Amino acid sequence: MSRWSFGILAVAVLRLIDAGGRFAVAIGVHGLPVTGVPIISALPDAARVADLALAGLTVVGVVGLLLYQRWGWVLSMVIVGVELALGLIRVWAGSPDYLTLAILVVSTFYLNQRSVRAIVNEDVADHDAPPDL
Repeated sequence: MSRWSFGILAVAVLRLIDAGGRFAVAIGVHGLPVTGVPIISALPDAARVADLALAGLTVVGVVGLLLYQRWGWVLSMVIVGVELALGLIRVWAGSPDYLTLAILVVSTFYLNQRSVRAIVNEDVADHDAPPDL
């Protein structure tokens, strides 16, 4: 395929915005509308390392998506799931980050679109089609 679909581009942009926010939080930029991994008071450096790792893996996932590789889609789905869980932990702890949660929900929506799944996996059409009778 020579052209990227809107769904792939939407996911790529959203994931890169998320990665940029995580990277900025990890290096200590303050005043951003996004937050990073919930910080455990005894291990603030571990949260910084986790943010850097998530940002790096997110960029790798975006590259895989743009190259139409299944591993890019799978990595993106796993990272979005982990980040959603971390976001829910923040909500439970009383310091929600609604912007990041919104970005993650929209990313999940586009990652699960049939057109995006079909690009990275030719078997999707076979699995989603009704069985032959």
